Amino acid sequence: MNDKQLIKKDSAPDVLRPGVAKSQGNQNSQKKSGKQIRNLRNFGITLGISFVLLGIVAIFAARFVADTVCSVFTGDGVKDLDELLTPVETTAPSGEEQDDRFTRELNGVSFTWLMVVTDERTSVYDDYFPDADAIEEMEEDDFGVLGKEYRRVGTAGIALVHADVDLREYTVMAIPPITRVETGSGDYSLSEIYSYYGIDFLKAKVEGLTGMTVDHYTVLNCTDLASLANVIGGIDCKIPVDIYSNGPLYVSAPPETETSEETSESESTDENAAEGAPTYELELEKSDLSKLSAKLEAALLYSDYTDGVSDETTIFQSFVQGVLKNLSKASESGLLSYYNGLKSKFRESDLDQTVVKDAAEVIQAYSWMEVQTLVYPGRFVPAKGTQEAYYNPDAESAVQYFYKYRA
Repeated sequence: MNDKQLIKKDSAPDVLRPGVAKSQGNQNSQKKSGKQIRNLRNFGITLGISFVLLGIVAIFAARFVADTVCSVFTGDGVKDLDELLTPVETTAPSGEEQDDRFTRELNGVSFTWLMVVTDERTSVYDDYFPDADAIEEMEEDDFGVLGKEYRRVGTAGIALVHADVDLREYTVMAIPPITRVETGSGDYSLSEIYSYYGIDFLKAKVEGLTGMTVDHYTVLNCTDLASLANVIGGIDCKIPVDIYSNGPLYVSAPPETETSEETSESESTDENAAEGAPTYELELEKSDLSKLSAKLEAALLYSDYTDGVSDETTIFQSFVQGVLKNLSKASESGLLSYYNGLKSKFRESDLDQTVVKDAAEVIQAYSWMEVQTLVYPGRFVPAKGTQEAYYNPDAESAVQYFYKYRA
């Protein structure tokens, strides 16, 4: 019994021994309080060290920024600041700096000029579609118009010229005549559009392809190119390839020349050769720049779409630049004289003396304004089967390029 009571007393919980519980609670409280003090002390030390480090970093950062700003305005940094605030300078054709272009006085307004050269040669072909006067002269016994295959007048070259007075820029864009566009009656090339619908529809299509409004246009036939050169002077053109004549056509180099033995044998049979056999003659040699007059027709009628449109557009683009270069050298009275000498040569044109006079100073500015040259963006599609080669235009890129002139 006593043993059981002793066991109960020893195993009794602390709550049955108030004195002991109070002593242990005080000890636990003291331990907890000491631990909190140590944590606060460690946090304070860490926070203090962090403030010191941040202060040191801030001091160095402030000194670096101060030195950099001071050097920009007082030291070598001045040059760096100028480079940041001043746009990159470009060189105008005359060698003058861009700033000179914008400080020069220029009276006149910007304009967009559509230049077209056609390919009609009545001395070579006699089967062109008759005009209204010819149809009226037809007799009843003549074969009907609808019953005969006729040749139509097409375009040998198309270019859009934009002169921008505000930006002091000229843009010369060559547009391949075989550029295919949609119409209400099907897909046609720009050359065909001129053939079937005339200059007004062609102008509207060019406006749609570029987003630009055509202010003026001139259409000159290839047979009058020599007259153009006689009036304004020989025109500089770039000839990227040797150009040969093959009958009425102007093409690339003929097939590989034969050996001397084969040539001598073929010479003996030339007399027996059938009439109309291809005979290649060199018309123009490849040249970075050639001043042309009588040979302009051969240059601008050159056509070889087996390898793309780059050669054809290069020639026409350089021709347009050559024309502008010659015109820019003339005085206002000289430009009016040019117009009077050429107005009867234009196949179609909306120019008059007032237009020429108003645009005279801007035309003269071509000699010192910046000139941008490009080919209408797109993709060449080679001939395949019965489908002739054509150029697929990228109207979105072209409209985006010209956006800066419309803004």
